[in-house]
Amino acid sequence: GPRGRSFNDLVLRRVEQVRQMIDSQRLQIDLQAAGGLELESSVQVCRLGATSLPLGSALHREKTPEAIAAYVQKLRSLVQGTETA
Repeated sequence: GPRGRSFNDLVLRRVEQVRQMIDSQRLQIDLQAAGGLELESSVQVCRLGATSLPLGSALHREKTPEAIAAYVQKLRSLVQGTETA
């Protein structure tokens, strides 16, 4: 889809439903959630079962490699519950 679009909350329900289907069949599938992902929505979809996030627009806003690394580390910490937003 187009870059830079807004996050659609419908993705949350879809990720949760698809994760339940994957788990109920004991499948090993990478579940990717995409579209307007920012820190908060990325954490939400990961907690609902997404295992892959294409963060193009979110990362391209960061100006330096260090800022990109800091963004990714913050996201990891939030998803793991070791940091709060």
